[in-house]
Amino acid sequence: MSQLKRLYMKRNYISYGAMLLMIASLVSCFEEDEKYATKTLADGDIIFSVPDAALTAPGAGQPQLTQPDLNIVAGRFAISDDLKITIGLSEGFSNVKVEAVATGTGKRTEKKSFSGVSGSVDFIYPIKTLGVDNVKPALASSVILLVTASNADNSESVQRAFTVNVVDPFSLSSTTSTDVNPTTAYSDSTISLYYRTLPSTSLANVTKVEMFAKVGDKGAETLAASKDYATLVTPAREKFTYKMPSETPGQDLAKWDKVNFRFVATFATGEKVEKNTSVQLINIPLSKTTSVTLYNPSAPTPNDTKVAYDFSKLAYNKVADADAIKDIKLVVMDVVPADPALPYSTIGFTAGEGNATTFVKLDAATIKALNELPVTNPVSYQHIRNAYEAGTSKVTSFDVVYANDVYVAKIDGGKGSAQYVLFKVTAVNMTGSDNADNIVIEIKSK
Repeated sequence: MSQLKRLYMKRNYISYGAMLLMIASLVSCFEEDEKYATKTLADGDIIFSVPDAALTAPGAGQPQLTQPDLNIVAGRFAISDDLKITIGLSEGFSNVKVEAVATGTGKRTEKKSFSGVSGSVDFIYPIKTLGVDNVKPALASSVILLVTASNADNSESVQRAFTVNVVDPFSLSSTTSTDVNPTTAYSDSTISLYYRTLPSTSLANVTKVEMFAKVGDKGAETLAASKDYATLVTPAREKFTYKMPSETPGQDLAKWDKVNFRFVATFATGEKVEKNTSVQLINIPLSKTTSVTLYNPSAPTPNDTKVAYDFSKLAYNKVADADAIKDIKLVVMDVVPADPALPYSTIGFTAGEGNATTFVKLDAATIKALNELPVTNPVSYQHIRNAYEAGTSKVTSFDVVYANDVYVAKIDGGKGSAQYVLFKVTAVNMTGSDNADNIVIEIKSK
C-alpha cells in the first residue's frame, strides 16, 4: 500500500471517529435538554375549584362554567370574604406554593406552602390581606395568584395562575330604579334609605347592618337604626327609615343643613365595610295661597255656609257642622266702646268647641323678619312653625282682630300630626244689623 493511500485511510478513520464523538455529544445534549424540559414542563396540570357563588359570571350568550372544569382560572370574592380555592394536583405532585404576584413589577409574596399533598388541598386566606406585601386589595381590583406544584424533590414542577376578582359586597342602592336613595328631603319628612349586599361566596354572610346619623358636619353621630341577620339570605333590597330633623329657629339658608349617614355592614368573617351618603335638608314651601271670607255665625243664606273654616281640608264649614271640626269661626260682639269713635261691635275669632286649634299673633319684629327673607329662602313651613313655637302666648281665641294682623295657627291634623298655617287678615267688614259681618283672610299653607 502506498504511503499516500495510507494517509487518506488515516484521515478517514479520524473523520469517522470525530463524527461518532459529535453524535455522542449531541445525544448527550438532547438528554440534558430533555431532562431540563421535564423539570420545567412536567406532565400534569393544576385544577382549581371554588365555591359556586364565587364563579365568575359568564359573558353575554356564554354558558356558566361548571366544576370541575379546567377553564376555571378566576373567581369573584368580596373584600369581606376568606378566599377559598381547592387546588387539585396530578399524580406525582405533592408540594404546593401559592404566591401573590404584582403584574407590573413581578414582585411576589408567598402566601402559603403545602407539602405531602395527596390529590388536592384547600387554600384559605383572608381577602383583606391577599395583595403583594399583604396589603388590602382595592375594591373592583384583581389579585393574581401564581400556584406552583412540584414533586417530592422539586425536580419537576408545573405552574398555573388564578385571578381573584375583588368585589364590593355592600351597596347603598336598591335593585329597582324607583327605590333610589334621596339627595334632598324636606324638614320633618320621613325618608327611606336602601342598601343591599351583593351576591358573593357563602363565606361572606352579613351578620349586621348599622346606620349612624349626624346632623350637620359638627353634630354628634348617633346610631339611628340597626338590623341583625341570624342566617344569611343575601338581602337584595333592604331599607332603614329616618325622620329628617326640623329647621333650627333663626336659620335663613334655603338648604341650611344636611344629615350625614354612615352605614356599617359586619360580615361573618369579622370584616366591616362602610359606606357613606348624605341628604340635604330643604324647607317645605308654602305653595298654596287661599283667600277666605268668614261670616258672622248668624249670617243669613247663602253666607251661613261660610261661617267657619277647616284649615286641614282648606274647606268651609256651615252653621250645622259640628263645632269640633271648625278650626276657626267668627265671634261678633256688641259692646259699648270707651271711645265713641270706635265701632259699636267687634269681630274676633275662636276655635270651635272641642277643637284643639291654637293661635299665635305675630309681632312686628317677626313679621319684618319674615318679609325680609331672601328670595332664595321664602317663607316656609319651618319658618312659620318656628314662629309659632317662639310665641309667648298660644291661645284658642282673639276677641278683636284688625286688618293686617298676621297669625299662625297650629291645628290637629286628625291623625295626631301637628300642622301649621299662616294667615293674614286683609279686611274687617262690619255691616250693622244684617249679620253679614265678615273678615277676609289670606291663608298660606304647604
